[in-house]
Order: sequence, then structure tokens, then C-alpha cells
Amino acid sequence: MAESLKKDKHALRGSFLYEFLQGNSAADTHRKINHVIGADTFHYGTVKFWMETLILKKMRSLDDHAWNVREVAPSLGLRKDAVHLRLHQSRSEPKFGQLVPHDLTYQQKNIRCDLALSLLPSNCKRNYDLIGEIVTVDEKWCVMVNRKRQLGTNGLPLLRERHRAVAHTLGVCGGPQQ
Repeated sequence: MAESLKKDKHALRGSFLYEFLQGNSAADTHRKINHVIGADTFHYGTVKFWMETLILKKMRSLDDHAWNVREVAPSLGLRKDAVHLRLHQSRSEPKFGQLVPHDLTYQQKNIRCDLALSLLPSNCKRNYDLIGEIVTVDEKWCVMVNRKRQLGTNGLPLLRERHRAVAHTLGVCGGPQQ
């Protein structure tokens, strides 16, 4: 995986973005990436350039805020309740102060699944049924949280039969969706 990350510049930029969102400095990011990929693979100046670019983009996006329902309604000549109703009917929902559609295409679901599975360690992939823990009701992704789980001998949570039944009922494993 480290070799593919070294060749794929887009994945590397994603790593920079991840470290930036975690609040790490350019020096910490440079150290972590070189630890994973190999010593002195990337120059510190490259990492610093991308971190500064991300900071500038974040500040620019804070200046250019998204429109809310109260700002959209007068420009359309409608009441805010009518605009909100139309957005709700078009299956949009509030996320980070914006109303965005939450439908995922089949390709987007596959990309998310592949990415999540590629980030798991190989021993976790063999011993843990992750798909049984992810619920995709109404095209959204959320993890089922059950605080009463017990850990197995390998240190991973056991998935009880009733949790599998709940996941199947909610449409995770090809079961009926409602």
C-alpha cells in the first residue's frame, strides 16, 4: 500500500488533507508520511506547500458561506417555509449549515466500501464482519453502536445473532428495506 501511495499523488493529497483536518503541523505530517512510505521520500517543502494551500482554501471557504433558506426565499419570491418544504421534498437535509442531497449512487457506495476496507488492517478483515455492523438505511452510512458487546479472544467485538437479524431487517445484507 505504501508503494501505491507513493505513486498516486491524489491519495497523497488526501493524506495531507486528513492530517490537516486532524490539526497536525506540516512537520508532523512530513514525519508521519515518511515513516509510512519511506525515509526522505518527499521533501518537507512539498508538504509545507500543500498544508499552506489547505489553510488558504479553508479561509476562502469561510468567507464564501453557503446560502441558507432565509437568504434563498426572497430571491425566489417564496416564503421560507415553502423553500424549506421543497428542499425537504427533494430529499435534501442539513449538513454543516447547508441543505445537500443525501442519496448515494451505487458507484459512491462501492467507492466508500472499497476505501473503508482498504483502510482496515488485514487481520481485522479476516476476523471481523464489518459489513454486518454498517447500516445503510435511506442511503446514509452509520455504524450501529451497542455498548453491551463482548470482546472475543482476538480482541474484536463479537457479533451476536440478534445483531445480524437487526442488520438484515434494516437492509444491510440484502434484506428488505422499508
